[in-house]
Amino acid sequence: MSKFCPHCGVEDSHGDNAMFCPNTGLLLTGTGNVVTLLKSDFSPNPQQDLKKITFRFWSYFIATLIVLAMLWLGLFLAVPGYKWNADTETIPQPVYVGFVGGVILIGVTALIISNIFYLMFLYAVWRQIPPKIAQTTPNKAVGFMFIPLFNLYWQFIALYGLGKKLNQTLQIIGLKPSVNANVGLWICILSIAAHAPLGNLAGIVIGLIAIILALIFMFSLKNAAHKLLQYSLQNNY
Repeated sequence: MSKFCPHCGVEDSHGDNAMFCPNTGLLLTGTGNVVTLLKSDFSPNPQQDLKKITFRFWSYFIATLIVLAMLWLGLFLAVPGYKWNADTETIPQPVYVGFVGGVILIGVTALIISNIFYLMFLYAVWRQIPPKIAQTTPNKAVGFMFIPLFNLYWQFIALYGLGKKLNQTLQIIGLKPSVNANVGLWICILSIAAHAPLGNLAGIVIGLIAIILALIFMFSLKNAAHKLLQYSLQNNY
């Protein structure tokens, strides 16, 4: 399909893989519709951003899995009457306390690391959204998440909104949107519900569901960001 520059109207001669007009830097379209995105709106260092997003995602992913494992161990140890499998004797109190303390320490440490890389990952992905499309900046997207209570609202922008804006960006450059933004919406809703006075067990179950959905959603965000950056690399931008 031929592509045209929305400013000069000249048909590009570099084939379907061309992304920007070599004369004006405007994003090429196949319909002649005016698109105001410029080459400068996209990442100047796609290779570096690709590495950052990959590293931050997998760091978040592994840390979150450790949190889930420690949470499972904590719940398992909290069951009354837990005994050693080897001799069916009750665990000695010092050993039990030490083991539980280790589980808590590892779980809390992993949770902190998970949250850090979660925010770093969101920042890196928001940087891939052209400013003319983004409804916020990477700094605000992450920074406003530290505001108590307000962050319950802001997560709908920082998380759910990010999925929608990634899809919009992919669609504009001719790639198929790949993020199910509704998963992000449900994560935001469940994170609020987990803080509601529904009882400890209900809060834990809702929180676990939100964490699992977050892993799935972050994976889709990573893949979408990769598609955008790889497209830029293939076109030498």
